[in-house]
Amino acid sequence: MYDLSMSIPQIIRDEKDLKNWNERREEILSLIRAEMFGTTPAMSFDSESCVCLEHLKFENNMERYLYGLCLTKGSDFCGLKFTVTCFENKKDKPIVLYINPFSHNPKVYSNTVFSFKDYDKGGVFPEFRLVNEGFVAVNCFVDELSSDSPMHTTHDLLQLYPPGAWCTIGAWAWGADKTASLLPSLGFTSKKITVCGFSRGAKTALWAGAQYERFTSVYACNPGCCGAAIFRGKQGEMIKDITERYPYWSCDNFKKYSGKEEELPFDQHMLLSLIFPRPLYISSAIEDKWSDPEKEFEGVSLVSAFHEKMGYRGLGTDVFPPLGKTIRGDILGYHVREGDHDCNSFDWSCVIEFLKGIEE
Repeated sequence: MYDLSMSIPQIIRDEKDLKNWNERREEILSLIRAEMFGTTPAMSFDSESCVCLEHLKFENNMERYLYGLCLTKGSDFCGLKFTVTCFENKKDKPIVLYINPFSHNPKVYSNTVFSFKDYDKGGVFPEFRLVNEGFVAVNCFVDELSSDSPMHTTHDLLQLYPPGAWCTIGAWAWGADKTASLLPSLGFTSKKITVCGFSRGAKTALWAGAQYERFTSVYACNPGCCGAAIFRGKQGEMIKDITERYPYWSCDNFKKYSGKEEELPFDQHMLLSLIFPRPLYISSAIEDKWSDPEKEFEGVSLVSAFHEKMGYRGLGTDVFPPLGKTIRGDILGYHVREGDHDCNSFDWSCVIEFLKGIEE
């Protein structure tokens, strides 16, 4: 059993929190905004436009749209592109929106499978497979909106609204929500939208799901540090690593906790709790020591206990599960598989089954 003592800040501290979850939720959300990801500024633009740049039709009645979003403010502008893949005349299917901060990363790009027949070989976001499984697949290139770099170009959202009190992960999360808000006007009408991501994209998916209730479920693959992994007692990547290597991923306040994880007024199970009562799925890889799968599971286990307090069936165990076995509650799922830091076909098989299960 995990030690649920006060050494780890509690999601539910007393009966008042239990009876007034919305109030407690806002308190937790404010904590994480203030101390880790910052507060997204109120933004306004002189003009916003979204245009279809390309429309491809495939032989199997599948089609893909490429859209460009442009936001202007004075003489400055920023924006992003996103693709939507679906079957013709089936734009009303549930949507899976992938937060993609890797569009300029050749290593991750090379792991993207484009063949209709070979999607079972892997791929961080298997669009064709998802469409064949009954979803609309949205690939959102958030690193065009704000680069995965401490250097912000002229056409970067964080150039228009500078960081410090917020961060790149906040900008990416906002970009995902902005993209989702456009989909109904483009003909993609389902109100069921799963936001998902891998690695830094998984951290962003959790933050997007925490803030924007437009997202009706969340999947985070290998979210690690600042994602699902409990900081206290964690191995691998820590706050010092994040704030030194990727200082732009978090707000300035977060730096004061470098080497002082015990002083955090929250831990990552509290971020996960903000998804409730919407479904949440987390996946780990046993060789991904940098993310620390046991601490990722601890975060999920603590949220499972919270779900049970709120009257939902939890995972039914707090023991680290066998490799390749999915464990799930009413609205919570988890698995750890063989291999290292990656998102592959096994992960997606588990997630697709979970998403279909919550639709029933």
